[in-house]
Amino acid sequence: MKRAMGWAAFWALAATFYIQYFGREGADVFRIALPLLAVAFATELTIGGVLLPRYLLRGHRTEFLVYTCYTVVLSFWLVLGLVVGEFMVAGYRIDAMSPAALDRTGLLMGVYVVVAVALCIRLIGHWDGLQAELAGSQRAAKPLEIQVDRRTVRLAPERIAWLESAGDYVLVNTDDGQHMTKARLGQLAARLEDAGFLRVHRSFVVRRDAVDVVSATELQIRGTTIPVSRTYREAVREALGS
Repeated sequence: MKRAMGWAAFWALAATFYIQYFGREGADVFRIALPLLAVAFATELTIGGVLLPRYLLRGHRTEFLVYTCYTVVLSFWLVLGLVVGEFMVAGYRIDAMSPAALDRTGLLMGVYVVVAVALCIRLIGHWDGLQAELAGSQRAAKPLEIQVDRRTVRLAPERIAWLESAGDYVLVNTDDGQHMTKARLGQLAARLEDAGFLRVHRSFVVRRDAVDVVSATELQIRGTTIPVSRTYREAVREALGS
């Protein structure tokens, strides 16, 4: 609720700026200031509300840059479209055009400065969210207790690389070696889910940070190839950016 109110206040302030700076005449408010505000709002919403969380925050930097360039180019042409529209309204006479429409540099700067400020605010919000998520994950990363040869072994999740199902047993591969415990892979996966582990196959669960190489059909951890099944392929792509 507070975030929504904050965004409403920001865009209200932006609207005031556009009306004061570009609405130099009464008609300019509706012909230039408000349409320009709409272009800035749509540009920021596309980049910050869609492309940023869908691509950049998931590690798809190339896609983010490409689609952001498309969005900026489209917004550029929309701004020029406002100038052309004003030229047509003025009867195709430059001397009869509004001074605000002739200030093409000011129009473009007015859009992209507002968009840049809004994106910075979004990034700060995402950063705070990521920090809170990381802190929550660290609090939830309790040692994994397993039974090995009638002994209870406690393993720190950050030292576990991957788990592999072997019939009624699970092989837990760690920095210190391999441990075999009688358990179900799904049960151990559920206990490790909040510690950054991901199921990639009916027989494999991996720690995301331990993955060295990612492809559509397999992963590599410390030289070991782990298959990615079709069932989990989309989840792996979203989590690891393949």
